[in-house]
Amino acid sequence: MAVSNMNIMHEYEEKRRQAESDAAFRRSEVYQKVPRIREIDEALESTGLNALRSYIRFPSQDKQQLIAALKAENHALREEKAALMKQAGFEEDYMKPRYQCPDCQDTGFIDSVRCHCMQQRLIDLSYEASGIREELERNNFETFKLRLFPNMILDENKPSPRKNMKNLATIAHDYAESFPDNHPHSLIFYGTPGTGKTFLCDCIAKRVLDRGFTVLYLTANQLCSNLDEYRFRRNPARAEQTQIIHDQLDQVDLLIIDDLGSEYLSQVTAADLFECFNQRVLKRKATIVSTNLEPEKLRATYMDRLYSRFTGYYRFLEFYGPDLRTLGR
Repeated sequence: MAVSNMNIMHEYEEKRRQAESDAAFRRSEVYQKVPRIREIDEALESTGLNALRSYIRFPSQDKQQLIAALKAENHALREEKAALMKQAGFEEDYMKPRYQCPDCQDTGFIDSVRCHCMQQRLIDLSYEASGIREELERNNFETFKLRLFPNMILDENKPSPRKNMKNLATIAHDYAESFPDNHPHSLIFYGTPGTGKTFLCDCIAKRVLDRGFTVLYLTANQLCSNLDEYRFRRNPARAEQTQIIHDQLDQVDLLIIDDLGSEYLSQVTAADLFECFNQRVLKRKATIVSTNLEPEKLRATYMDRLYSRFTGYYRFLEFYGPDLRTLGR
């Protein structure tokens, strides 16, 4: 891996240091222009010390009255400061650090739990070698071309591939825009190869990422390889990356598994897949699966135990038509 956990912590320390350094520079600018604001900040910072001194000097003083007086004084100082900032042309929060992630203030953690930004940064490590980010820049709702899909009726019982894809693209777009408040939470894209399943997975992934949620995107082969490596620990060089991915499988906001059915399936792999998908269901986490297998073939391949999770918690969406890759897409 190009970047380790230690490197990531250093990244966060540097981001936080830079945000606070920039804030200090802006604070100096404000103090130079309006010296009274420095006096107010110093007065506000010494509130606790002043309260302690007052209590020591006058131990018989009523604590509630002392606290009320200090609150009133601080309120008056803050109002004066806000007025002075506005008068000088500064925004009220101009002197505060501007963290890249205001939720964790660029620490990577909230109450000792990894922040969503840290989770996605860890996931990004697994994307660096795969080029998934570059793929999402190519495959997204903005680059989607409905005209590529044939408009002729191929089956009298179904709309044309173009009309079907138009409906599927609308569903996918609405899903990404309303995420995570979707019902059902999860989707299965099924149908023949080259009919747009992976493309729409990419479209959803990019939009959900752009909206600030965490996304883990794996092929079925990558997922099963990671589950196998996590279980048997055969390759020490992959240990860190394997751990990162495994930790995110039941935590990430959206898990996308592409090309389910292409993996080598053993009894151990099948059990691991069931546990992965079942944990997502139990934790009410969204998952999108794409597969070339028809529903009955899915049932025969993964048995009722896993298939029941699909039918109970996923919306099945069918893709069909000619393989666009053979048409020179």
